[in-house]
Amino acid sequence: DLKGIFAANESSDVGAVEAVRIAHRVGKIKVVGWDTSPDEVDGVRQGIVAGLVSQDPFRMGYDGVRTAAAMLRNQPHVANENTGALMVTKTNLNNPVVRQFVTPRCGSPAQVDVG
Repeated sequence: DLKGIFAANESSDVGAVEAVRIAHRVGKIKVVGWDTSPDEVDGVRQGIVAGLVSQDPFRMGYDGVRTAAAMLRNQPHVANENTGALMVTKTNLNNPVVRQFVTPRCGSPAQVDVG
């Protein structure tokens, strides 16, 4: 009767994909994961993973260091910052914005206006 699995991290997602494959339930059990390792993205490409919640770890680290430096200098800083997240699916995997989330990069992060 199982219809879906939510995997809250990479290892759980990879394990869920393997379990669905072994059980011959691909297409019958939806897997939704968190993060976007190459193995997880392959699962999306293959249609085994219905979607991945993608974070921007570079931006998270960049903003964290920037905020810590501002606090040490007694400068104004943002208390809560949206560092971005989006849902990655097979249909949007080639979207340029989505590609930025699933392809590791270095450099200054794009500034996101979250209103």
